[in-house]
Amino acid sequence: MTTWRLALRAGLPPSDRDLALTEVSHLLEGVQLGLDGTVDARALRVPLAEAVRRLAFVQTLSGPRPTGLAPAPWWTPRGSGLIAVPELAAAELLTLGATEPIDLGTLVEELAAPEPAPMLRRALARKTTSTPHAHGLHKYKARFFPRMVRAQLHVALDRVPAAGERERRVLDPFVGSGTTTLECARLGVPSVGVDIDPLSIRIARGKRALTRVEPAALAAAAERLLATPAVSTATYTFPPLMARKWERKQLHAELRELERQVSRWQQGLAAETDPALRLVLSACLSDALVRKFNVRMMGTGVGRFALEVRQRAIGTLLQGACRRAVQAARVLAVIDAGYRPPPATHELLRGTATALDVPDASVSLVFTSPPYLPASSGREDYLVGKSIPLTALGLMSAAEIAGAETASVGSMKAAAGSEDVPLPAAVHALVDWLQSDELRRIKAAPTLRYHRDLLRSLREVHRVLVPGGEAMFVIGKASVFYRFKTREVLYRVACDDIFRELAEQAGFAVIDQVDVKLDKKNRNARPRSLDDYYESVITLRRTA
Repeated sequence: MTTWRLALRAGLPPSDRDLALTEVSHLLEGVQLGLDGTVDARALRVPLAEAVRRLAFVQTLSGPRPTGLAPAPWWTPRGSGLIAVPELAAAELLTLGATEPIDLGTLVEELAAPEPAPMLRRALARKTTSTPHAHGLHKYKARFFPRMVRAQLHVALDRVPAAGERERRVLDPFVGSGTTTLECARLGVPSVGVDIDPLSIRIARGKRALTRVEPAALAAAAERLLATPAVSTATYTFPPLMARKWERKQLHAELRELERQVSRWQQGLAAETDPALRLVLSACLSDALVRKFNVRMMGTGVGRFALEVRQRAIGTLLQGACRRAVQAARVLAVIDAGYRPPPATHELLRGTATALDVPDASVSLVFTSPPYLPASSGREDYLVGKSIPLTALGLMSAAEIAGAETASVGSMKAAAGSEDVPLPAAVHALVDWLQSDELRRIKAAPTLRYHRDLLRSLREVHRVLVPGGEAMFVIGKASVFYRFKTREVLYRVACDDIFRELAEQAGFAVIDQVDVKLDKKNRNARPRSLDDYYESVITLRRTA
């Protein structure tokens, strides 16, 4: 007998719908998908308050009122039953639809109404829903989708063992902008994130700080920052590789003016005395700089890049970033007051995935996405592309950026090395093909190094996992080399097959693989964009 009806987030692609059904089946019994896209279920497996904290793809739950359920703003009566709204759905809708904070109870009542208010209708119509509250603090390429992370995390955590007497802890050794660790914090799960890029760590720390600051205090700090007076003399200089773009065109005056603008906001940021507020505002400044100076690597393997300088002033972009941060803090305040997420410890460490500063057998679950093969083939040069915000925030010098690139997994500046590490035959075949191609020969040694580093990373993950612990890796399923003008496919790499071989070589048992077709928004970026693109979520288990 059906007792619960669940409405999924509108507009989910088929892969997300499959994941939604997986998480719903994990938390409810007797799940069936209706013809109208709703989901019916017989009973909850967990208390309702826990279900609404964990569900990632569900927009509303309608069903009987559990005995003893305390009043809370996330549910509203409906006849003899109720309608409840999960935390992530509420966070998305508040972030997308509200220019001013509204209370959670009003949002829930509007969702339960036959005809939602205009503000809510606009939010429900939005397709881009990957940046609720702190997740949208900073523009970041190829970040995780929070819904996918939350769904995968809470399902996997129920089946993995704890680390000794301790709680289950999650590790992301390629933490990027911190989506995994932030979602762990929202679920009340201890976590640790590691990245070689100090800007990524700064962004992740800024997001975490945003969950702790008072919205009014952040708004006041943003006003102080934006009121920083202009400077007459620049104290900041662009990294030489970036400055060359102006110097080649003799645009010295324009370069000096941009350096004065960056210097102004550096000084304003330095004047903020509260560490948490300074973390958030530094992420805002970095976001403004990333939007102002868009660096796109050309994929040739020799470090060529295009630098697009947007017309909008840095101050205008910074104002927008601060406004979004304050709104996110307001949304978080509403969400935290309504759902009361359990506390959790977390660490964000600068380091390398090939030599983790994490104790043996101290992690229950790893959830991560390493650099994809195209990165090792010259598509990206991560730290060079971020060199302006890295130097503006004082995180690295230009010389330190150049040196760190040689140690980054997937960098074009990484030499093959001399270590004799057995690798799958498909890797050597790929390297041999690259060596035989005059245009791509430069990519051969970094590609070999990439796979060696990936194996070392897998061995480190195996070391830090408890026996029976699991690691979920999101990777590109395939990589294709093509002839640019004709789009003729020259070589296709089965990245998922190679990864599984490397994982087994590192001591893992491969227990699952799910291939997800991505909805590519820009099909004109490269000729390869005409192909269908898939990511693979590969689940590994440490058996001993």
